This record gives sequence, structure tokens and C-alpha cells, in this order.
Amino acid sequence: MEVELVIQNRTGLHARPAREFVNLAKTFQCDIRVKHDAKKANGKSLVSLLTLAVKRGSTIRLEAQGADEAAAVAALTAAVHAGLGEGTGEGEVAAPAQPAAVAVRQAVDDPRLRRGVAASPGLAVGPIHHLRAPRTAVASEVIAGSPAEERARLTTALAAARRELGVIRERLVHRAGAAEAAIFDVHVEILEDPELVS
Repeated sequence: MEVELVIQNRTGLHARPAREFVNLAKTFQCDIRVKHDAKKANGKSLVSLLTLAVKRGSTIRLEAQGADEAAAVAALTAAVHAGLGEGTGEGEVAAPAQPAAVAVRQAVDDPRLRRGVAASPGLAVGPIHHLRAPRTAVASEVIAGSPAEERARLTTALAAARRELGVIRERLVHRAGAAEAAIFDVHVEILEDPELVS
């Protein structure tokens, strides 16, 4: 069963809406494929779906094959029409852009003064922190183990990454809210993607 759909959410099929699509697709037993231009992706794989680089207004072809294909196509069609968790942007009006402030540089001989790059208009006063990246030591020669040993190393690394992402997500929930922290759910989904780890 096939159907053509137009991606209607504002930002296209990027990480969060793609995750919505994939999680819904995984609830069905049938095989689900998505075509965009000349590319084809596994509809149950976030990594595969993201490779399509689908933008707003693009047409995709949804293909489902299996016992519950009709239900899958109906559910995924409804989700795409609803914007895959982001809405469709209909009726939304962008706020008018504010003119950028023009920086005025004044010569100052004060050795305590440091100039930086402005991230937003205004004035900042306070202690500075010079962030320096730590040096990374890389072994010049890494000897790979057996396939079983390397699979165990991968499993350990994926578990450590999941834990670290969970900690970062929780910190962000407290600082900015669950909606902003949801991007880390996408990262965990990528770690568990069958096209990446199989």
C-alpha cells in the first residue's frame, strides 16, 4: 500500500518529528519505507529517515507492506497531516525581526577589560571564565579484539552514552523544561537505532 504525503510542519522531517514518525511506525508489524526524491529509507529507523533530508513542503511516498499496512498508513498519514508533534504552522505569523544593535568600539587602555563577541544586545559585567578544551590523548595504535569483544565494547559504550545523555537531559529539564530536553530523547533513539548498531 502506498500514499504520497506533503510534509507540513515548519522545519521539515528533522530530529523530533522524525522521531515521532519512527516511534509510531514501530507500533506496526508491517514493513514501512519512505521515499523522497531518489532516496529510500526504513520508516522504523531514525538514522535512515534523517538521511532523506526532507524539508517543509516536500512530498514523500509512504510504502507499507504487511498484515496491518492499512492501519499503519492511516495512522502515519494522520500524524504527518498534524505536523508530527510540531503542528503545521498554519496561521502562525513570525515576529518581526528587530534591527541589530551597532557595536561601537572604544579604545580603552584598561588591562582588566576584555572584549568578547556579543551573543545578544546589552551589557555584561562580571567575572570571565576562559574555556579551554582539554587535550585528548589518542592511542596511535589500537588493536581490535575479536568480534565478540568488540561487540561487548560497543554495548558498554552505548550504555555509558545512554547514562550520560540521561543526566544531561535531566539537567536541562530543570533548567529549560521537558520540551527543550526532548532532543536528548532523540539522541538516545539514535543510539538504539537498528541501522546503526546492527
